[in-house]
Amino acid sequence: MTNLLWELFGAIGYCCYFARWVFQIKASKKEKRSVTPLNFWILSGLGAIILAIYGYGLGSIIMPVTLIFTLIIQFYNIRLELIYKNAKKVVLE
Repeated sequence: MTNLLWELFGAIGYCCYFARWVFQIKASKKEKRSVTPLNFWILSGLGAIILAIYGYGLGSIIMPVTLIFTLIIQFYNIRLELIYKNAKKVVLE
């Protein structure tokens, strides 16, 4: 991949990581309390995957390893959100 495309790939990862906060702030303002929506965790996971690949491509071992550990937390929270939404749906039916 050319250097410009590689840098663009990394920038997309950082944009995903930044965009998660936009969703979190928007959801918190709507609820008038601190909330962490599912989109926050999805964008966190996507950003972590992209940045881990980007870091590996740069020859860094630290960046991908630390991001893999954050992926565990992000996927755990996505799982919890989906379980909660399904349980809520069952209760309401």
